[in-house]
Amino acid sequence: MQNLTSIDDLEENRLSYEQNFENTSENAIEQHKEEILDDLPDKDRELFEMLYVEKLSYDDICDQLDITKENLYKRIYRLRQKINEAVYAKIHK
Repeated sequence: MQNLTSIDDLEENRLSYEQNFENTSENAIEQHKEEILDDLPDKDRELFEMLYVEKLSYDDICDQLDITKENLYKRIYRLRQKINEAVYAKIHK
């Protein structure tokens, strides 16, 4: 039961985290958005679009991708790492 609570907590904190993520990287992402997205693997680009373009809920994404929430959280974490690394690389060229 504790595991479910922490998952629910993560879902509730999603908007807060995403707002912070978007604010810190917004300008750099906008400047290099197409390059960064084009460089992502198809699976990551699809997840990015579901999260930030279509703004689907975690439940809907899990249903569409046929994955668990735990797996989704791992994929989101890795996606954000890749984007942050790409933004850093573009800024520090």
